Amino acid sequence: MQVKWNIKIKMTNEKPKSLDWLAEKEYLGRGFLIGQTPQYQSVAVYFVTGRQPSSRARKFELDGDAIKTTPTDPEVLKTGNPALLLYDAIRRVRTRGDQLVVSNGAQTDLIANHIPSCSPSMGYYSYVEFLANAFNGPHFVQGVDVTAFEPDPPNNTPRISGIMGHHSGAIAICKYNGTVESDFQFFEFPLRPGEGRFISTYTGQNVPKGVAIPSFEGEPVRMQMPGKTPEEIAENFYRALGPKKKGPGIISPNEDFRVGVVVAIKPSKGEDLMESYIINRCGLK
Repeated sequence: MQVKWNIKIKMTNEKPKSLDWLAEKEYLGRGFLIGQTPQYQSVAVYFVTGRQPSSRARKFELDGDAIKTTPTDPEVLKTGNPALLLYDAIRRVRTRGDQLVVSNGAQTDLIANHIPSCSPSMGYYSYVEFLANAFNGPHFVQGVDVTAFEPDPPNNTPRISGIMGHHSGAIAICKYNGTVESDFQFFEFPLRPGEGRFISTYTGQNVPKGVAIPSFEGEPVRMQMPGKTPEEIAENFYRALGPKKKGPGIISPNEDFRVGVVVAIKPSKGEDLMESYIINRCGLK
């Protein structure tokens, strides 16, 4: 499969959006926000929403330095493609400066496993160059190329991935462009206290089942960090992703697409444990 590259290190400096902007979207699929808390802590927020029973038959679990999706009902999950549904959503990589990696698929491990193999002689000057090298595929996991968009027609869901350290972060999105090619876009940005960059697989517009869901467009969105602690950030995100009332453009009023939200804070230098907070819909009454 051919790949088109588009590396954009400098993005437009738009005014940060609040969660009110996100709360207007009916169905975003999966997405994440990476940035800093007001206390200068590097933080990753990841969420899953789903329309299909197989997508909803999941929850988040903490497993050492990773937060992964696991099945709540293995039989229901099998009605979808487990290779696209079960993965490490966030991983901490302790080597080479301590990084957080986040994505919507098995490419999390591809990126994380690429970090220890890097040497100064490879000449990376930015995270986008690192991501471009990591995605210089193909790379197959359970028969699926994780360096290409997801094979789930008609949606052909984008792969969205991010990495962050102490001072900067980068985001990659791989999209279907209607041909045999995958379009990759890479973005890098400085970390600023109290804000981050947001990306999702879809635009937020819901469509009838069987119709292709519109893929995310444009640059990752500059967004305010909705809280100071992992618990506060997760609860505000979970609330914003909740059911939408009947109105213009809403095709499934009052339907709850939420699967879960997880927040992870990269430990400060010398600290061992990654602080995190998880909200699983399956665990709520």
